[in-house]
Amino acid sequence: MKAQKYTEHCKQERSSLQKIKQIWHDTIDRSIQIIEKRLDGMLEEDMKCYQENIEEIQRALERVTKSLKRNENLLKNDNSFTLLEYESEVEELRLVPARRDIKPPSLHPKEVQEEKVVQQLVSLESSVHSSLPGFTISKTGQVCTVSTRVLVEEPTLLATIKTECSKLKGIQCESNERVWVYGEDEKLRLLDKSGSMLNCVTAISGNSQKDIALNKIGEIAFSHKTEECIYLVRNNKMEKLFCTPGWIPYGVSFNVEGELMVCMRRNDHMESKVGIYGEGKLKKEIQFDETGKPLFSASRNNMYITENGNSDICVSDWNACAVIVTKKDGEFRFRYTGNLSRSFKEFYPHGIDTDSYCRILVVDRDNHCVHVIDRNGKFLCYIACTLHDPFVLSVDGEENLWVGECDTGCIKVIKYLD
Repeated sequence: MKAQKYTEHCKQERSSLQKIKQIWHDTIDRSIQIIEKRLDGMLEEDMKCYQENIEEIQRALERVTKSLKRNENLLKNDNSFTLLEYESEVEELRLVPARRDIKPPSLHPKEVQEEKVVQQLVSLESSVHSSLPGFTISKTGQVCTVSTRVLVEEPTLLATIKTECSKLKGIQCESNERVWVYGEDEKLRLLDKSGSMLNCVTAISGNSQKDIALNKIGEIAFSHKTEECIYLVRNNKMEKLFCTPGWIPYGVSFNVEGELMVCMRRNDHMESKVGIYGEGKLKKEIQFDETGKPLFSASRNNMYITENGNSDICVSDWNACAVIVTKKDGEFRFRYTGNLSRSFKEFYPHGIDTDSYCRILVVDRDNHCVHVIDRNGKFLCYIACTLHDPFVLSVDGEENLWVGECDTGCIKVIKYLD
């Protein structure tokens, strides 16, 4: 490359860097605006609460004053009949309205290491090694530019798909227009966005399926509780892939290398772990942290699993009320136990998936929403968007969110990125 062309190329890269700078300036501005809007909402709500409390106390005080004045008049009056008709209001007035103690909202700035921020925003490869800087690897293994899509302030409901499933329990997007689902009737159905059924496979009876996963060539794997094994649907025919003797398989998901990650609980429900299988053989187990403490709860409740774009393994553990994230080798990274800044019910996570920016999306069934957290476990936002009894979810290629509602049997397709 000639010196002039080299210089021109560097100028173009500098221009690109300025665009990235502006994008992140805008992102920060929007984020601050969202926090400001929430803060204003809290202020309005709390001031209303204060005013109602003051008015309640004032009304009680007026009643006491009125009663005292009436009693004074009775004592001054010599009419004995009026005294005989007197009824005391002491017990009724004894209950004094409580004063509400409302703690104002508090901002908690996070400690951010500048070096890590720079690494997350953009990378610069040396010209000695590469002439194509600014590229990264997506979780699907394809080369793509660094994602700059940001969360929208108000997610949009794009479609509601009615399925024939009772108790919708599994969902996997095959494409941007088609999705695999299953419910209590244990039929695997391939649907389009209109809800029309394109394919149907009857699985083994006994209400024993716990989760489904889709590999790169369109084959469906599902876990079988009573047989303690994993089945694979290949060309509309089922075959047993491998067994997990002594362990009940729950959540399943294929990683970028095509291996099947399986959440398992011991059949006496005293231990839980994650197994990673390749070619039907167990390659790795993840069960304990560096101190020997179990990573997952001992329970009979469901677990779901997915792989993030940075190769982290993300597990939603309903009984632990937590999302547990480890590195690929099983080293513990963090535990997310919900956002405690609002007065929601306890966090009970179910279905889980990730997007191309390594955000983690997890269903919170009892609070009828989806939590969005970043790759390091920081809470970003809720997605509610008319959800009712959400249970499982999947992100399609356009990064729209498909949420399956257990009781209604409906799928809500939601746009949550700008």
